[in-house]
Amino acid sequence: MVSPFVLISLQSWLHGMIVKLPEISIVRSIATAKLKVPLNITFHYSIDGRGTKQLKFSSVEPFIPDKPLHLQFYRVSLDFCGSIYTKNVKLNTTAATKVDGVDVLGDDNYNTLGIQFMNVLYNKNCMLLPVPGDSPPGLMVALNYDLLGVQPESFLMNVSGIGLFCDDIQERQIKVYTTSHLNNSMCSDDVRFCRRLDVINVINSWVTCLFHCNCVDAVHCSVLQFMFVSSMHTDWSLCEISATNT
Repeated sequence: MVSPFVLISLQSWLHGMIVKLPEISIVRSIATAKLKVPLNITFHYSIDGRGTKQLKFSSVEPFIPDKPLHLQFYRVSLDFCGSIYTKNVKLNTTAATKVDGVDVLGDDNYNTLGIQFMNVLYNKNCMLLPVPGDSPPGLMVALNYDLLGVQPESFLMNVSGIGLFCDDIQERQIKVYTTSHLNNSMCSDDVRFCRRLDVINVINSWVTCLFHCNCVDAVHCSVLQFMFVSSMHTDWSLCEISATNT
């Protein structure tokens, strides 16, 4: 259910106030009340209050981002130092629970692995991947396609990080596959594994693995899933995920 609009005063933002929502939220649009003078707005947002991203838009029309924003902290700055505009901005938000498009196996507390994975997805902040002895012992994530900004058709997937092994070896494995269900099971009869094409970038310990995913149809290819499993005790990290339709 979409929660009521969150109304925040532009005047408080002009003084650099950081707003914290009650929970991690998905923002699908940002609208401003009609102003006599159009404003160029910079919207700063973050999941954890540290790694931030920003978007620029005009107050003339409601702003709809290319893909939904995940955030709990945000603030707004303007292109000039004024303080006379106290009209409100509306955020069209939905509480970000597992049913909203992300499911991390074994993540009983959504504020741990879920936040870390979304920081990789949106802020390119690295997260440590599980090693033997950790709980859960591997990272398995299922997410809906709209979070990546691609259509469930033919697409290329880049998975980047530190200490990744792109080849199918026993010590460390990375799998990318598609299903029709938002869950973390590889036992479904509609699982289709994406084909590893190449290691496209290796700089010191930084590695980028390239996968090609080819969907039969949108119904049986509505969810993208990742699996990261290691039998080695040395650290490895996931830092970046991106996708483009081919």
